[in-house]
Amino acid sequence: MRPRKPLIAQRLLSTSRFRIRAHQSLESLGLPSYQQDVEDGRMSSIHLLCRGSLNLHREPSSGDYESGNWDVSETEAKELIGGMIYLHETKSKRSYFGGKINSFRTLVIDAPRPNRIVFRLTPLREGKGVEWKGAGHGMASKSGVVGT
Repeated sequence: MRPRKPLIAQRLLSTSRFRIRAHQSLESLGLPSYQQDVEDGRMSSIHLLCRGSLNLHREPSSGDYESGNWDVSETEAKELIGGMIYLHETKSKRSYFGGKINSFRTLVIDAPRPNRIVFRLTPLREGKGVEWKGAGHGMASKSGVVGT
């Protein structure tokens, strides 16, 4: 059996912090292969409490959305590229919005935990109506990285 060629990351990841050349694979950047994960039935996702569409903005030029100021580590954000994001009003309600995470950028705010993540995503119908999955304790505002 011939080994699979790595997925080219040019279309999946481009942020203001860095650009990927067409010949670079996700694996060479330490990121999971979206194609392989989908074929194997694994894909990273995150569920977030986002009441009233707070910090959810449409980018008019591309039609993509940005959802941000999330207290998520850069390591988790890298793992989520190519995966799904689900936004919920409460953990007991199904997601009202979701989509495929294309990229992220970091943001520094004046807070005890100043480093935040802003995700850029393409909205998908499959992102709506999904039950909360992951951390569910009373103070949880994010699920952590979970498989779909």
